Amino acid sequence: MTQFEFLMTFASVVLAIALTEMFGSWGKLARSSRPIRWSGLWVGWTVVLAGLTIMYWSGMWPYRNASFSEAYRIAWLVIPTFLLVVLCFLFSPEPEADREEIDLADRYWRIAPRAFPVLALFLVATQVADALIIGQGPLGPDPPLFVRLLVPGLFLLVVACALSRIAWLHFVTLGCFAAVVTGFLFVSTGIFQ
Repeated sequence: MTQFEFLMTFASVVLAIALTEMFGSWGKLARSSRPIRWSGLWVGWTVVLAGLTIMYWSGMWPYRNASFSEAYRIAWLVIPTFLLVVLCFLFSPEPEADREEIDLADRYWRIAPRAFPVLALFLVATQVADALIIGQGPLGPDPPLFVRLLVPGLFLLVVACALSRIAWLHFVTLGCFAAVVTGFLFVSTGIFQ
């Protein structure tokens, strides 16, 4: 087993546990006998986060030819993975025993100040990982200007969401991430090359 195969297996298991926790929370909500106050932001972010996790996992495949003999390369593969796990757990609500109603909107606004800094760190960590592990950004040596501005733009939106409770800003940020994840469905990824 190569170093990459070992690390990829580790990342796959860890990300699968995170997605299982998040999908399991959907099952708990479906089985709950208490009324649920749904939130478009919570539902949207859980769907986008599931897509982002799959996108991140398949985006690790270009690392297959990289050397992982230095510990810092392993760390930069592990750091974004664990940040995604934290995000999945944050967006996995546990129905609280002392409440009569499950309020996902309230849950969203309570976790947003913690979730968006983690998402900002994830964006930075993935860029650092690509630069340190494969020596270039995730989209090649010379991506178009729009693509080069995409990650800093998303980062600024995420930081704004971490500091704000303005609903339209959160919906715009969600829409931008949804567009990125949806766009990813139509590009060739490293796993298929």
